[in-house]
Amino acid sequence: MVAKQSTTQPNCRCWVWFRGGLGVESEWISGFYGAPSTLGGIRIERGDYVASRVADWRVVFEEPADINVGPEIPEGAEWKLVPTDPR
Repeated sequence: MVAKQSTTQPNCRCWVWFRGGLGVESEWISGFYGAPSTLGGIRIERGDYVASRVADWRVVFEEPADINVGPEIPEGAEWKLVPTDPR
């Protein structure tokens, strides 16, 4: 089976900010690969996570000094962008 052609630049290792909930702290999560999407934002991938497109402010390409210190979240920010891929 032929792999689907990427709609982004080559993926790089990145960390994605996830907000906490019900006993889980907000933190940067590692293990993702991401690249700027042709639709805007960053397209992220990980083997155990559905490929998604998220806002730029949620992704860093260098390991954070403290995984519990989050980014500055813009007023009215979107956390997940749709669609993930162009049709």
